[in-house]
Amino acid sequence: MSTGRPWIGGSRRWVIAGLAVGVATVMAAVIGTKAWTLADLPSIPGLPDAGALVTIGSPVLRAVTTLAGVVTVALLVLALSVDPARKGGALSGLGRRDASLAARAAGAWTVLALLQAMWVFADVLAMPLPEAWAPRMVAAFWWDVPQIRSLLLVALLAAVAAAVASVSTRVVGVGAAIALSAAAIVVPTISGHASGSSAHALLLASSTMHAWAATAWIAIVAALCLVAMRGRPELAPVVSRLARIAVVAAIVLAFSGIGNAAAQLNSWSELGSTTYGRIVLIKAAALVFAASAGYLAQRRLLRSQPSAGDARRRYAAVAGAEALALVAAFGAGSALATSAPPRTSV
Repeated sequence: MSTGRPWIGGSRRWVIAGLAVGVATVMAAVIGTKAWTLADLPSIPGLPDAGALVTIGSPVLRAVTTLAGVVTVALLVLALSVDPARKGGALSGLGRRDASLAARAAGAWTVLALLQAMWVFADVLAMPLPEAWAPRMVAAFWWDVPQIRSLLLVALLAAVAAAVASVSTRVVGVGAAIALSAAAIVVPTISGHASGSSAHALLLASSTMHAWAATAWIAIVAALCLVAMRGRPELAPVVSRLARIAVVAAIVLAFSGIGNAAAQLNSWSELGSTTYGRIVLIKAAALVFAASAGYLAQRRLLRSQPSAGDARRRYAAVAGAEALALVAAFGAGSALATSAPPRTSV
């Protein structure tokens, strides 16, 4: 007799552990990438320095904030397209639970966006946090920083998405929360490299598509891992359906990444001759590994006939490797977004 619990034995602990490993992987990728890019910068006496807490903390918070958005989208995907809806578009009990979890994730996303704004403000002013957050500095410069305005908008959109998801009982409400989340995901690209590059039009378009594609791919993989671990619904049909979207997202991510590189580099030779270019190549290699792991996970699931529990565990293990490769590439990208690219003029 079913107990009604949606998790197979011990899976809740594995999900929490997986989330912790994912956050640690993102942080390690960001710190390693940022340290590598900073090592190549010349030391100029007399320039103001915000300190390592701000310089490293800003891209770390950017990555963790965006990761909270990805988790929000993953849970909304579960509520919208994985858990069966009832007649008339009403969410199932499991769908409502996923929407409620998504609301909590969006709430964390809101708080993290506001916290990131504190670090970005100090980073822009090149001041330690206590000095940057002196009332006179905030009053004089807070609203003049475009990145601050964009993060406040992210926090607002995430908060509205949390409110919508928390009261949603129908798929239309979950769809609205996904639309709000998609808007919040792309806002930071407008005030990042895309707004200041000499190749503005190309980079704005490619960065927008890159952000959406990366979010879709990681969110779908995370959602499939959750389905594999919690024991329902049947895994193979869900994988077959969502994997098609993940493939499209991966293709869009690849082409938009090429567009980003073209806009940020003076020539393709800089892929090998600059630290920025070498990190782009490492990020690309991680994405190729992730795509290969995803293909292997789907092939093993759809072509083998082990017991249901074995199939889910094997799929979760390989898909987990795909997810880790994706979040590592995601962390490297977050660090690159706060680093100066080789191309600085037309």
